[in-house]
Amino acid sequence: MADKVIKIYLFVEDTAHEIIVRSLFRRLSAAEGVRVSFSVAIQGGHGGVITGIKGFQSALKKGAIPAGTPDLLVVLIDANCHDFQERVRETAGVIDSSVFPFSVIGCPNPHIEKWLLLDQHALNNVFGVSLNIPLQKCERDFYKNELRKIIQHAGWPITQGGIEYSQDIIEEVDFVRAGRNDSSFGNFISDLKSAFKRITISF
Repeated sequence: MADKVIKIYLFVEDTAHEIIVRSLFRRLSAAEGVRVSFSVAIQGGHGGVITGIKGFQSALKKGAIPAGTPDLLVVLIDANCHDFQERVRETAGVIDSSVFPFSVIGCPNPHIEKWLLLDQHALNNVFGVSLNIPLQKCERDFYKNELRKIIQHAGWPITQGGIEYSQDIIEEVDFVRAGRNDSSFGNFISDLKSAFKRITISF
């Protein structure tokens, strides 16, 4: 059982989602003592993710995917200033639990870059910069621009909009503190930990 690898299939909107969630999985899998492997589908927007999930389920039911059903389905979609819990419920409604017994849905509120900015202590530890970032904004690209601003203040190069430093930031984040600052993050981390435990028991 110790050598068993949890096979994860990710449905995400874009590469920023993929990079950040991979960084989260690296830390969480190490902390929880599990090994994971990934397959990724980048679908392009909320509607693309929903369509992709439906198509993947249909193909699995027909036996058209040689690798078979993953142990865990993980979906990441931005809330985009909508109620993130409603987005989670909407997404959960298209997931067939008979196909995917274990699934976790993350819905950054409003956008994924905010999850990197929830712990000011972590940002200071990584970049040596402390900025007062408002966490209740709902403007397009606001948190993406705040991330860039921090990195520019630190004098670090930016090659992927700042997302390239996701692993550095996440390694320093206090998940409890970050979860208190944003319930969409706290819920995602809690759900992942629970899924790891349940899947491990099922092996």
